[in-house]
Amino acid sequence: MDSYRDNNNSEEYDAINHLLVMHNYSDLLHLTGRYTEAERYASYVRETTETYKLTRQLLYANVLTTLGNIYLETGRYPEAEVILKQALQAKASLLGKRHPGYANG
Repeated sequence: MDSYRDNNNSEEYDAINHLLVMHNYSDLLHLTGRYTEAERYASYVRETTETYKLTRQLLYANVLTTLGNIYLETGRYPEAEVILKQALQAKASLLGKRHPGYANG
């Protein structure tokens, strides 16, 4: 990340780090079964990355995966399928289909 900071403005770097922290918090909430709160934070990160055109960041693919898993665990299977396919497409685009991060979903 330091090389990213050197090559880009620090406001964007700080914004991405802020979103990363919020995503990590949504993961924690998800893992502890607090699905409503987890969805709220993950949705915020997703919307913000889309608004600021940060969808070429791995963070975006990861937050889609988190949302898809929340939907799965709350029985929202059609929504989960759509968003998990989007996450897989994003990871394939960013990492390539042979990368272990792609295989791990």
